[in-house]
Amino acid sequence: MGARREPMTPEMAECIASAYQAFQADTPSSLEVCRHCCMEPEIEDTFFDHPIHQLPLAYVRDWFFAASDSPTVSVQLSRYLLPRVMELLAQEQEVAMVGTEVSLTRFATGDTDRWSAAENAVIMNFVRLYLERFRPSKTKTLPEDAVDDVLCMLSSAGHDMNEFLEHLWNWSDEDLFALLARDWDGGYGRPSIWSTAFWEPNDWNHPKHSDNAGKVAKWYRSGEMGARAKQALQQPGQTSELTRNAGMVLAAIEA
Repeated sequence: MGARREPMTPEMAECIASAYQAFQADTPSSLEVCRHCCMEPEIEDTFFDHPIHQLPLAYVRDWFFAASDSPTVSVQLSRYLLPRVMELLAQEQEVAMVGTEVSLTRFATGDTDRWSAAENAVIMNFVRLYLERFRPSKTKTLPEDAVDDVLCMLSSAGHDMNEFLEHLWNWSDEDLFALLARDWDGGYGRPSIWSTAFWEPNDWNHPKHSDNAGKVAKWYRSGEMGARAKQALQQPGQTSELTRNAGMVLAAIEA
């Protein structure tokens, strides 16, 4: 990811501190990935020697790179690693080199039965604050990821999309269309709807993932989205930026 990163908001910093409190866990005995194969030997041998809040980014990336026997790791290992992964994501670090989309998959953060009420509250607060980082009016520099990548990340971890799509829908026209236009600008005057390849089905997908993929694709192309873009274009006194963005979203939908 790029070098220009904004500091965490006070709300996100408080959320991360709450995560370290809520997800307290004893140091696990296993990384639950292949041994003496995928990970750098030094990283594998010293992984648990670091206090979790000081675990280096390189160690986290190496763990994500290593193959595992199942899509989801144990609750104990999840509780141990998740606060640090949340913190790195909040710092706009790329924790999994293959893509942001898989950053929460192994923890199944959307499976509420895995977590206590306090842990679920922290997860949902983190997700909402993470999405807010993509609201143009709340930030000077948007993250490099497309919002579709983030929705896919949440889906792959077992979250239902309805709440998050509603959250985005409740943004102002200026914010919603600025973000989608940024993501859907195909260049050369040919806007197109961006959809990450990680929506494609595979044997390791969470059971909700296929349904979520359909929900998100339908939301992008919905009659409601097109009607809202047209209404934004017809509003008297709208800014040239809103005209451009709403027009680009409408063109992508109709392409």
